Amino acid sequence: MLHTITLTNLAEESQLPDKSKLADLSEVADGAIAFSCLSGICGSCVIEVESGAENLSEAEPVERAFLTSLGFAEAQYRLACQCKLLGPISINTDP
Repeated sequence: MLHTITLTNLAEESQLPDKSKLADLSEVADGAIAFSCLSGICGSCVIEVESGAENLSEAEPVERAFLTSLGFAEAQYRLACQCKLLGPISINTDP
């Protein structure tokens, strides 16, 4: 099953299979999400979830703490390399 990801800041849409990590979006939409480490320690893949947050895997406490340390304490911010896609979402890849 494929889910639609709307990239609001780029006015684009892409699709990824169920349970894909959002960082995989860079493979289908070149440069859509910046990333470096893919393990949740660099912070380069911070995204803002504008709608569909319930369609992402839940944030682990370590992810929340790291985002807070970066100044992104609000729940709408996630690390693309840490969340799995469970349904359609709209995101801003340059918060």
